[in-house]
Amino acid sequence: MRTRPPVAPVVTLGLLALLAGCGTSSPAAGPRSAAGTAPAPAPSTPASTGATPAPEESSGAIPAGAGTATGVDLDGDGRPDTLWLADDGGRRLLGVRTSGHGGTSTTFTSASPISARASSARLVGGAAVVLLDTGRSAQLYAYVVRGRARRLVPVPGVDGRPYSFSFGFTDVGTGLACDGPEGDRVLYGEDARETGGSWTVTRTPVTVAADGSTARNGTPQTVVRSASGDDQRVAAARGRTCGDLPRSAVALEPES
Repeated sequence: MRTRPPVAPVVTLGLLALLAGCGTSSPAAGPRSAAGTAPAPAPSTPASTGATPAPEESSGAIPAGAGTATGVDLDGDGRPDTLWLADDGGRRLLGVRTSGHGGTSTTFTSASPISARASSARLVGGAAVVLLDTGRSAQLYAYVVRGRARRLVPVPGVDGRPYSFSFGFTDVGTGLACDGPEGDRVLYGEDARETGGSWTVTRTPVTVAADGSTARNGTPQTVVRSASGDDQRVAAARGRTCGDLPRSAVALEPES
């Protein structure tokens, strides 16, 4: 039975590190390549630690009993859109219902016993993204327009695997965060590491193409060295959302 995690603390701007994904060492999703040593998060998270995208669905309706939240304007019509999470006969669904262009959804799986959470953001460069937090990692999705269709799709890293952020369950990355105002946010992977009783926090900017075609890691930056375990910057490196989000902006998966 999945138990709902507590609402994550607000992440302070400016303390981030890297996680798993693309970059100079290992490109793309989830914590696979060495973070902190390579310029960026690693590629996809293994099924045992993160969410696994399944074949895309397309649905305009929000299932009864779904957990919903008012997210950012994903379709660009100037009005906020709805994020939702639901369990449909054992299929775990992540969906978006826009105010002007209908809805779309996709299925996902995760070995984590924690109920999933979803939040959204608009990044610098125009990418409209949804972050699916399954407790051990966060999968990166993009809301994209392909012809007349609008879809919610997993964003691949440079290695082709779905990009995800680790929350300390691998050797790369402990969180994620964003800097900047909505619509112009910069997404970061964060990493807090302890050595000999002191902590080092690093952050890696992640650039997402406007069309959701790829996520690339930038150059890792050191936020602080030789910090104590109770340093606010160490705590912030375990952030789980993009921006200072109120509870109403985070969709919670119904308990099963």
